[in-house]
Amino acid sequence: MSEDKKAKMAYIDVNYVVNQSVDVQNLKFETAQKNKDLQIWLSKVNTDVMERPTKEEQEQLIAQYNQEYAAKQNAIRQDYNLKLQQIDAKITAIIAEEAKKLDYDFIFAKGSLLYGGEDITLKIAELVK
Repeated sequence: MSEDKKAKMAYIDVNYVVNQSVDVQNLKFETAQKNKDLQIWLSKVNTDVMERPTKEEQEQLIAQYNQEYAAKQNAIRQDYNLKLQQIDAKITAIIAEEAKKLDYDFIFAKGSLLYGGEDITLKIAELVK
């Protein structure tokens, strides 16, 4: 950037953009469905445990199911985090592309810019959908 050119700045309400993202909405729905399925599984597990004739058998089964439950929860969490990282990378790439296209030198998150800049939140939100 030459000394006689002023920096062109914009800002984005990142939370708004993320909340408008169809990918994020789909991920939330998918994760909610997986958690709902996990709750259904827990109901079946509870029934299975209660059908065991002895306390010892129940405790062994509970220990087994606790490990399985932890693994299922971990898988859901890992899948969510991986997909969220992919969505974040996609949004970041869209912002960078739009910044270059509109000739911005800097793009800030809305909360980090105290003064100046142009709000391009809606433009980015439309592109992210």
